[in-house]
Amino acid sequence: MTALIHRQNECYTLGTSVLRVTCLICLLGFAANCTTDPENNPPVASFVVNPEFGFIDTEFRFDASECSDPEEDVRNLQVRWDWESDGEWDTLWGNSKLRSHCFEQAGTYLVTLEVRDSWGETDSIDLEVQVYWYPERSTGL
Repeated sequence: MTALIHRQNECYTLGTSVLRVTCLICLLGFAANCTTDPENNPPVASFVVNPEFGFIDTEFRFDASECSDPEEDVRNLQVRWDWESDGEWDTLWGNSKLRSHCFEQAGTYLVTLEVRDSWGETDSIDLEVQVYWYPERSTGL
């Protein structure tokens, strides 16, 4: 038999990944107290970029594998990316923590990573990436 914890109109299965379902016990009013909640801490966003600066069309590799959550395995955390920090997410939520991206224009880009756990808690972090035009080549004249 699976142990359940009641929280308003949701039940959470213990010992496995969090499963959110409408709780029939709560809906029918059979539970005396549906407010007991296992403690959940939000995830912590973290990423590195390699290289830290480059030229237009450089393939920048972003690694968010150091994201963490005290209650969940990092493989269960989902991430999404905003390459220009303009508030419009450039990727969908996904479990892959590795991403590559090329910038077509020179400039300083503030890249945002958002991480989400299975409870829906989120955290985000920004890092600057500097992109340069190709260096001028001497013509040898």
